[in-house]
Amino acid sequence: MTGTRLITYEESLTLPESNFDEIVNGELRTMPPTSIEHQELIGALYLQFRSQLNRASSLVLQSYGQAIHFEPAFTYRVPDLAVFHRAGLLKKDRYYMISSPSLLVEVLSPSNRKGNLSELLADYENIGVPEVWLIEPDMQVLRVMKLRGTALFESASLREGHVSPAEFQHISIELQPLWDSLDIIH
Repeated sequence: MTGTRLITYEESLTLPESNFDEIVNGELRTMPPTSIEHQELIGALYLQFRSQLNRASSLVLQSYGQAIHFEPAFTYRVPDLAVFHRAGLLKKDRYYMISSPSLLVEVLSPSNRKGNLSELLADYENIGVPEVWLIEPDMQVLRVMKLRGTALFESASLREGHVSPAEFQHISIELQPLWDSLDIIH
């Protein structure tokens, strides 16, 4: 990486707005746009969360800037969806969420648009995300990853039924409507 100038937080604020960029260890990564199926699936999941969560105490975000770390090099990711407890929001600025979400959701694509999955999960481990859902639309499976100590481990792999986030046990996300959202496109 000799000769590569790393992008700082301050410089990131001067970049053109894009839902397809992430900065990882100071390097700008431009990703292709998500597929229509990807967007439909995240939209269906977002609607399920919004219909069941109390908006006064919870926050659901799609495709936003999640700050991972500022030093030694700035890193932010753009999760597909995240759920926060409003009471746990430590700090946010206009462009990046600084607080760790209670749940992050990533839709995995065959092209692996976000790069190395281990690197992505390590970033989420770094900020202490207690639960990550990895959705594989082609296989119609949702993998639940839970933080144990400082590492995320797979605790369930689901194709049918429902799933409840650990920190939102009163929520029941039905999997079939997610898979049905994919059928609408075809």
